[in-house]
Amino acid sequence: MLRRQVKIWVLIGGLVFGALSGSQAQQNLKLWYKEPASTWTEALPVGNGRLGAMVFGKANEELIQLNESSLWSGGPANLNPNPTAASYLPQIREALFAEDYKKAEDLCRKMQGLYTEAYMPLGDLLIKQDFTGTPTNYYRDLNISEATASTQFTVGIPATAAKFYRRHPIRLLLFNSRAAKEVASLSMPPPKASSNSR
Repeated sequence: MLRRQVKIWVLIGGLVFGALSGSQAQQNLKLWYKEPASTWTEALPVGNGRLGAMVFGKANEELIQLNESSLWSGGPANLNPNPTAASYLPQIREALFAEDYKKAEDLCRKMQGLYTEAYMPLGDLLIKQDFTGTPTNYYRDLNISEATASTQFTVGIPATAAKFYRRHPIRLLLFNSRAAKEVASLSMPPPKASSNSR
């Protein structure tokens, strides 16, 4: 009986400790960098399911590439192009359990819909900051717990910071910039001619 009680207390202690350490880990979900992004894959994503932005974190001329969920190439499409797709799932599972991978692959193709169009960008937002000197103490991060991307650096004495927020219930992306004096201007350059345009 005593042995069983000890096991139960060990189990409860492990669960409580695991939950506490897990919640602590959830509070520190950050990706951070000591330099701006030089390519799109290094930029930090912020979004709310409908609006999105890739934040590059550049000091002199910040680049934010914007997306919006309704911008796709092509025209309106049938949202259920293959209504019988679900009927193939049991057969696919059966083929996988039988290790008949070729049959499972062929059946998977019957579940697929039409070719999907490409997701298109909304545009680029440039934030030009008029200051002299080289930025120091550079830091940018993506705080996954708070769904924010921020950039901080110092030019001379005053610190400059920018933060991008997403607000899901009201479907907004917000930008907040702090500096010792007004140094920024916003612009949206005209779209560049695409090689894919028809």
